Amino acid sequence: RQWKEEEIYLLHILADQFASLFMRHEAEEALRQSEARYRLLAENVSDVIWTTDLQLNYTYISPSVTQLTGYSVEEALHLRLRELLTPDSYRIAKEAIAKELRQRSPADLVKQRNWSHTLELEHRCKDGSTRWMEVKVSLLLDAQGQPIGFLGLSRDISERRQARQILEYMATHDELTGLPNRYLFNDRLNHALQRAARDQNALAIMLIDLDHFKELNDTFGHPTGDHVLQEVARRLIGSLRQSDTVARMGGDEFCVILENVVHVQHVANVARKLLEVLAQPYALEQGVSWSLSASIGISLYPHDGESAEDLMICADVAMYRAKKRRNRYRFYSLSRQ
Repeated sequence: RQWKEEEIYLLHILADQFASLFMRHEAEEALRQSEARYRLLAENVSDVIWTTDLQLNYTYISPSVTQLTGYSVEEALHLRLRELLTPDSYRIAKEAIAKELRQRSPADLVKQRNWSHTLELEHRCKDGSTRWMEVKVSLLLDAQGQPIGFLGLSRDISERRQARQILEYMATHDELTGLPNRYLFNDRLNHALQRAARDQNALAIMLIDLDHFKELNDTFGHPTGDHVLQEVARRLIGSLRQSDTVARMGGDEFCVILENVVHVQHVANVARKLLEVLAQPYALEQGVSWSLSASIGISLYPHDGESAEDLMICADVAMYRAKKRRNRYRFYSLSRQ
């Protein structure tokens, strides 16, 4: 029979509805398969994959959290971020997020869909130890593109960080004595001068050179000389405040930074103390002892200069003045002698 126009129209509507239902079913099935693949991936990688809401409460954590921290997934989900991070790392994380939100509005972050931020944070483990992790955070959006939280990936970098710290230590410390080297000394001196200028405080630089050290090296050899340099470093550290800096500048030359100097007499007292401890006999092999003395040149900030370079030059000049008579200290300013 001949189909009526109304019947044909109705069939078109039904066909569209069936097609829509079929496509929806296909989309839902694809979504389920996609979610299954992502969950399988998340549950079988060594990195920790996690999500939080906008208040930084965890909403998902992958099972690898147990291997890295000792916490079960259930335990980790009930912990606040501040409980999973050390205090310093929690502060860094909060400040980083706050800084991003100050610089960009949530709307800007949504527009920049590939926004992410990477931090190195120290995580607490269940047994009380800690692990350093590289944490990459990105914005988590809902189906309408609105932010609903954060998506993160945490990777254990403890070994990498330890190796980096060892390299940094080797680059900034003297291999023989373990003291800061010239590079680190200059960095600390510049920071000390900034603090002194800000707080309107005085500081002193003491350049120390051992007297007749070459004679010791020539008599007993360099290994014995190295042993004495190590003992000199120990004596200097033991005679100064923890806040003071003592560095080996090279050879038999050491340098000290005294901060927050109230009176020049305090500097003189410290110099006399250092001369006394350095003049004590040094025990060498086979019961032999050796006596050394030192010459110390002192410059004062801001009296002798305001730059690190000027102060080091003044301390060097004062040290050579002291060298003329050995076993004594000299201030650069004649009025201070």
